[in-house]
Amino acid sequence: MKEVLLRRSLQAAAGELRLRETRVVTPWLSADEAALYCGCSRSHFDAFSRRLAHGWSGKLKVYHVETLDQLVRQAGAGGGV
Repeated sequence: MKEVLLRRSLQAAAGELRLRETRVVTPWLSADEAALYCGCSRSHFDAFSRRLAHGWSGKLKVYHVETLDQLVRQAGAGGGV
């Protein structure tokens, strides 16, 4: 199983930036995790996630990191997210 290292800057209440690392042992991420992985807010992720391929873990919608990687690459190439 693929291990993913999430590395994103988070803004603390005091306005400081901190680096948080989370090891994930599954390629499937919840919407909160996917937003963090893509580097956007949850509300922004929700706005465009309807068109993304996804799976289910019980009643929880999950997103595969390869799909998210493609999305981030497209956004970086001017495709927008």
